[in-house]
Amino acid sequence: MDDLDRIGKVISNVEFEYSADIADKINLVLKQKIKRAAKIRAFIYGTASIVSVGLLYTAGRLTVSEIYQSGISQIFSLIFSDFQVVMGNLNYFLLSLAESLPIMPIIYVLLSAMALVSLIALVINNVKKVSQLNIYNFKHAKHF
Repeated sequence: MDDLDRIGKVISNVEFEYSADIADKINLVLKQKIKRAAKIRAFIYGTASIVSVGLLYTAGRLTVSEIYQSGISQIFSLIFSDFQVVMGNLNYFLLSLAESLPIMPIIYVLLSAMALVSLIALVINNVKKVSQLNIYNFKHAKHF
């Protein structure tokens, strides 16, 4: 039983006189408020996700630039040209890879991607909430 049903039961048990459709009107107003709040949150999260896409693009460009400047491409070309030498000196290879790997730009990209995914999930959740709230299924859905 959700809050709207509980409010309807409380109103139906009240001993003073009220119109027969007061519970429907209160329920309608509450659903309209909930739907409006979900629309506002969906808009805010959608705008933040667009900003997050820009941040992800910028962080990706920074990461590619840092990888190009660090010389990691030469290390990876060594893997494909002399795989036996790399396997023979694996500990030195891993140390040189760890020293030249641009850690901070990679962390920026991962954090931006996680922010984008979570914001998209929030947008989807709020859009789903807006579409599930049908405010026009009441007997007296007139505005008062």
